[in-house]
Amino acid sequence: MKFVVSVPQTSLPLGDRQTAPVWGYGETVRGQLDPWAIGEALAPGWRFGWAGRDGIVRLALGAVLTVTAAGPDRFATVGAFAEKVWQQTAGWSPPLFGGFAFAPESTDPFPAAVWFVPRWLVQGQGEAWAIAAYGTHEPTVREDLQRLKQALSSRGEPSSPNRLHWAETDDRPWERAVASALQEIGQGKLQKIVLARALDVVAERAIDIGQVWGRLGARYPQCTRFAVRLGGETTFMGASPERLLALHPAEMGWEWHSDAVAGSRPRGQTPAEDREWGDRLLHSVKDRWEHDLVVQSIVGRLGVPVSDAPTPQLLKLHNVQHLYTPIRAIAPKLSPGETLQLLAQLHPTAAVGGEPRDLALQRLRQWEGIDRGWYGGPLGWLQANGEGCFVVGIRSGYVQGKQARLFAGAGIVAGSEAPTERAETAVKFAPLLEAIEGR
Repeated sequence: MKFVVSVPQTSLPLGDRQTAPVWGYGETVRGQLDPWAIGEALAPGWRFGWAGRDGIVRLALGAVLTVTAAGPDRFATVGAFAEKVWQQTAGWSPPLFGGFAFAPESTDPFPAAVWFVPRWLVQGQGEAWAIAAYGTHEPTVREDLQRLKQALSSRGEPSSPNRLHWAETDDRPWERAVASALQEIGQGKLQKIVLARALDVVAERAIDIGQVWGRLGARYPQCTRFAVRLGGETTFMGASPERLLALHPAEMGWEWHSDAVAGSRPRGQTPAEDREWGDRLLHSVKDRWEHDLVVQSIVGRLGVPVSDAPTPQLLKLHNVQHLYTPIRAIAPKLSPGETLQLLAQLHPTAAVGGEPRDLALQRLRQWEGIDRGWYGGPLGWLQANGEGCFVVGIRSGYVQGKQARLFAGAGIVAGSEAPTERAETAVKFAPLLEAIEGR
């Protein structure tokens, strides 16, 4: 299944400090808004939608300035881009939006890194919203703000079901990869590796991104929703329970937050059955050990003392429950470059890669047989004051027209069995599948 995008190359010369500044103007508005429909009206080819667990929706539309990057220096390139933008901002400072592929060499279908300054921004929740326009030509920015205000009344189509047809899937390569992983785990080379699968589906009619977005929000309010379109018809979207890094000011400095999510069981059909599944997960030696690997990988790479990393608790989502440890640290404020450097240290955690990390990544390149693209990579937003949030792009897939490619992974450790792990990936496919299908 082939997806097509068209991403412009860097439009801000990083070495030229005489570049025109970015102007920003905004205001607050009240009323019920349909952010994705506003995007359809203003910038159908370039959108970044985000709905955090705090309920705040952020919709970045169009692109004033962009940067693309690949290879081992992609995080540093984005950090330099951010610092350059905010050195030359007049008026409302623009936030930056973007993401990274799982692998530094990935090109399918998005580049390995894309970050941008939006042309328009809609941000808020309920009936309280802030809107803004940005650009390098001040009169045009004022005109764009008026265009945005005129588009605020846009509304999407009513929700309706959409039947899916599943492509034939050959699971033998994935099962061979599981067998190879278990062999190296038994030899003491690997402790854990996360093996991903891809699932291709075709709908009877074009998939409505706005409807899928709304359904994910209704069923998975504990997750962060995202929907990213970068200059074409392909959208990368999902609902991630895994926050890789969040930064915000606190009384004693700055708080850093990261989530360890690993170890899964289904939800029960009754409250009693649900409690039983949860108790099994909490007391599973295999799952607790796998989860501890993820906690250790995050804590070890944050590089600062952790003030809070409690014992695992249960994160109960609509169709699955996970072992979950929220990790918190009090640390200094970071520059944009330092924030991106910290992201590079954290990615990928043992929740989506493996341990030891370098060997696990080498084996993924040898065994998986798919380009994950942005699946499993970090994506999010960053503000000029240092605040930002980045999630791991899981429970996700690419959508274009009637087609979709979904991704799901399973952590392989000692004691894993291929049929059980395959069933776990089916559970992880379900959120986006059901949201696309409308059931």
